[in-house]
Amino acid sequence: STCLLTLARCKPVTCFARGLIDFSNAYMASGFIASSGRMDYANPITIGCNAGYTIYPQDARCRNSSVVRCQDNGDVTGANATCTAFTCAASTLGDDLADTMTPPAPLHYNVSASVVCKEGRRAAAETAASADCSAPTGYNVTCRDCAINRGGLACKPVGCDVQLLNATLGTSGYVPPGPQAPAAVQFGQLVPVKCAVGWYIPGTIATQVTETVNVTSFVNSTILVPGRPGMGNASMVNMTVSTPRIEEVSTTTYYPFPRDGMSLCGSSCTMSLCVRSPCNISALG
Repeated sequence: STCLLTLARCKPVTCFARGLIDFSNAYMASGFIASSGRMDYANPITIGCNAGYTIYPQDARCRNSSVVRCQDNGDVTGANATCTAFTCAASTLGDDLADTMTPPAPLHYNVSASVVCKEGRRAAAETAASADCSAPTGYNVTCRDCAINRGGLACKPVGCDVQLLNATLGTSGYVPPGPQAPAAVQFGQLVPVKCAVGWYIPGTIATQVTETVNVTSFVNSTILVPGRPGMGNASMVNMTVSTPRIEEVSTTTYYPFPRDGMSLCGSSCTMSLCVRSPCNISALG
């Protein structure tokens, strides 16, 4: 008789029947298997989620792909992860000069919103220092990759031209030259202005100025001096002399409409100008 020897062969553990198949079927609408091939023991397979979804709880960051491995017991590491739709929080906008967003955050993936800038701010390139007054008062954003995408725009303060202010003042005043007179300022900043006589900038606080001056006066006094020949028997006579005396006198002047003021850069890129000082009719009596 003949004896036949049958040799058994070792086969790698595969996880196709468990774990990963369940993962892919359960999240067919949002998940996918990024790499294909046999899911053999220790063989890494990259799994991921469709756009707008993130793997949870693989890690706390916004991440839509992960690597799983087949274990020797046929289970898949990380197969309990799910693809969860993410939202973009308001904090991801990154624009402190923005005022409102419609619709408000959080935003879902691929949802757009309109951002309105605060007063005195307009939309400009995010690298710009200031915005032009003709620029829009806001911009549109979209939720992308767990963060709000501004498309390179941001709210920037409008600017005012100081040289234009000087030309507009004309004979009513001027911007004093010097380091305090920049070529341009931003919304809310002030520029010193010297108004002409009879002009002032509305809103300037009334001032009073106290000045101290030296006043000279003369004090008369009588002294005795020796008499002169021919004046009789008197040996002494009276003489009046004047002695100067210097005193400090303080005077206070009230200015309800001071000429020295500060011009404010407004939200419309215009600056406050000098206007004529009103007269107090009651002062006529």
